Formats: sequence, structure tokens, C-alpha cells
Amino acid sequence: MRGWSLQQRLVAGILALLAGATLGIGVVSTFALRTSLIGQLDDELFSTTQRVALTLGARPGDPSSSLLGPGLPLGSLIAVVTPQGRVTAAYLDLDAEVRELSALQQRVLAGASFEHPRTIRFPGGLGEYRVLGAPVGEGSAVVVGLSTRAATVTTARLGATITAILIGTLVIAAALVLRAAGKVGARRGRGPGVRDGGVRRVGAVRADDGP
Repeated sequence: MRGWSLQQRLVAGILALLAGATLGIGVVSTFALRTSLIGQLDDELFSTTQRVALTLGARPGDPSSSLLGPGLPLGSLIAVVTPQGRVTAAYLDLDAEVRELSALQQRVLAGASFEHPRTIRFPGGLGEYRVLGAPVGEGSAVVVGLSTRAATVTTARLGATITAILIGTLVIAAALVLRAAGKVGARRGRGPGVRDGGVRRVGAVRADDGP
């Protein structure tokens, strides 16, 4: 900032403080929203997992039939993991069609612990899920996953809105500060001329009053 005028430093300082404050508020707001949405999703995940575990019963089989039951949102995922690590899994796509997970996607579930809700990203374009497991019959476990797509979209929209507000605020603030600084500079520029004129006028009056 060497060579900058005082006005330029003032403008830069104000804009930096404003940008920092807006950015800080935006980050905190986005994080708080994301945390709240994931918390709500986990509550739904707990109840859904218990319901699916009861539905599968003591002899869990193909989880595809459970996906067609009432109350499961689109994008839901159900997997049965045997004690030997064999995974049978399917999910309900956005067209309400039941589709099996690929071998690569099933491999993500094999050998993992799902005693508590956790976030898993599946390959192949399936996306990010919050998953939770529950024991079922024959030593197997059922794993239920709910997509985080809605939470991600909502958080992204908030982030985009905050970014737009930040840019707009900075543009308006810069214009106002530059305008105010310009007025101050113009007044200072006119000051010496007015004083010089006043001196000349006083001198002229004194000359007229002379002998």
C-alpha cells in the first residue's frame, strides 16, 4: 500500500473490514445450517433404521422389498451385511425405481462400522449418504442410508446468496465511500482558492480606503 493516498487507504480498510465481517457471518451461518440439517436427517435415519430392522425380522433376505415400503424417501439405501462380510444392497432412485448397488459401491460398506451415524460418499455418481447400522437375525446387520442431497443443495443455495450479498454490499459500499472521499477532496481543493480570493478582496478594500 506504499504510495496510496489517505483516502485510498481508508477505502481499502473499510472494504476489508466489511468483507471480513460479511464472510465470517456467512461461514458461521452456512455451518450452522448444515449442522442443523444433518441433525434432522440423523433423527430420521434413527427411526428409519429401526423400522427397517423390524421389517427384515430374524431372517434378513433381499433388502429390495423393504425399499418399497411406505415412509422411505427417494434416494434411500438399504444393505444387509452378513457376518462373513457379504453385502446385499439396493437403493431407491429419484424415479422410485429399486436399483442394486454395484460391486464397487458395495465394497464401501463391507467391513465398516455403522454403530453411529456417519457420512459416506459412494462412487459411481450415487453421492453422499448418512448411514447407520442395526443388528438383525443370524448375526447380520442392516445398514440404512439417507441421501444428504437436500441438505447439500440447501446449504449451497445459502452460500450462493451470501456470496451475492457480499459482492453487492462491497460494490455499494465502495461507491459510497469513494463518493464521500471525492466530496471531501473537492472541498479541500476549493479551500485555498476561496481563502486567496478573500485575501485579494480584503486587499482591494484596503486599497480603496487608502488616501
